[in-house]
Amino acid sequence: MQPWRPHFTIENKLARPWADVLNHNLSADFKPWQIEIVGTDLWAYLDGPGEHAAFVPFVPTPHL
Repeated sequence: MQPWRPHFTIENKLARPWADVLNHNLSADFKPWQIEIVGTDLWAYLDGPGEHAAFVPFVPTPHL
């Protein structure tokens, strides 16, 4: 099983040289910000467009 590595996909299936240019351009002006994550979407990647499989909401837990 892979470790949990939450991320945002900016561009998928982009040729490496174009991906490097995009990364450089986005990194130049990037400023972190806070967001609230309410759940996760699960997608099945087929040989074409992905297929949405499920949305799994995060449930708040009481502090222990």
